[in-house]
Amino acid sequence: MKVKWILRVAALAVLFFAVGHSVGHFTRKANTDPQAVAVYQAMEGYKFPIGPQMRSYDEFYEGMSLNLIVTLLAFTVLLWILSGVASRNSEISRQILWPIVLCLAAFAATSWVYFFIVPAITCVIASLLVLVAILLLKKEGSSRTA
Repeated sequence: MKVKWILRVAALAVLFFAVGHSVGHFTRKANTDPQAVAVYQAMEGYKFPIGPQMRSYDEFYEGMSLNLIVTLLAFTVLLWILSGVASRNSEISRQILWPIVLCLAAFAATSWVYFFIVPAITCVIASLLVLVAILLLKKEGSSRTA
């Protein structure tokens, strides 16, 4: 399989994670369980100083969740862009892909430990695909110089 398609499949896996996380994020408070509602209320109710502002645990959760959505969408776009130029620019593409693969692997680990299996597996798949692309680009680069 060509690097282009490997990176595009990885981009789609990350997009799947972004969409799933977005659905979870925007529906997280649509819960009728009284204990869950009480937790949400407690998270929203208690505010503490962070720098010059007062923030709640719910605001932290909300902000970090939104940050993850933006990050996943940015990775999706980066992987798609790189899929089109990676074979022509293998060295710089590999340099850009390394931090992405490490971040996706870390997302897989934290998803496994703190969340649930679907985002963990999705990130494992995406990180393995990106790693394969990196290795193929390395091989392509060394065969051009030989």
